[in-house]
Amino acid sequence: MLQVVTAGAGKKTEDAPYEVGYGKPPAQYKWKPGQSGNPSGKAKSPKKLSAKIQEQSDKLIDTLMKIATSEETADNVKIQAINTLLDRGFGKAPQTLDVNQRHSLTDELENMIRELNGLPPMLDVTPNE
Repeated sequence: MLQVVTAGAGKKTEDAPYEVGYGKPPAQYKWKPGQSGNPSGKAKSPKKLSAKIQEQSDKLIDTLMKIATSEETADNVKIQAINTLLDRGFGKAPQTLDVNQRHSLTDELENMIRELNGLPPMLDVTPNE
């Protein structure tokens, strides 16, 4: 049931009733001036993973060094530890992508279809530059 009561001529007074409905709670449930909707405040978020790792970085690097130099460690694990250390120390090698290719995925697909049908692949003819 919708209760409609107006304060008169568009004026709002502190104790004047108003229209109760969606987003307009009854006066006894409205927040008072200065009252917070979350009196205990925002909950503290847990530390971010990156901050936790940075705090332990010296210990983690020492562990990787022990793994990389240990006689009991398997070779593939040593290589992985060494690669991780090198990536962290010098940065990863840049990845390149050749965007000047003369053929497209459509050409490759067409060549595969031709191969399945027993036809020779299309010739890649590039103009003289």
